[in-house]
Amino acid sequence: MLTSTFNSKPITGYLRGKPLKQDEDDSLSIEIPESLISEKPDGSSQLQDQGVTFKVTLAYTDRKCTLLQNNLKLIVVAADGVEKHGNISDGDGYDNVNNVEQINDDLLISRSP
Repeated sequence: MLTSTFNSKPITGYLRGKPLKQDEDDSLSIEIPESLISEKPDGSSQLQDQGVTFKVTLAYTDRKCTLLQNNLKLIVVAADGVEKHGNISDGDGYDNVNNVEQINDDLLISRSP
């Protein structure tokens, strides 16, 4: 179930994914309503200053072990190609330790070129 509310309220909801096989990918596209986006002087876009932040979390169960048995990756790609990885503030790395990953960012929003 994925729900959204616009009138100055954050978009909220959840999605329960399907089981994945070895090396299988799954993706979800989320469109940010235009009413929550404002254009900056340089032509790029950002979330309006309404206390709204884009936050996405990936959480999954894993066998109890020293290392992750199912090392899923949370990757968010904005319309302009900017990519963020779960639990990584800056850089190209991945979190290979946790089974809960989160991206919490208001700078990822941009209009498609």
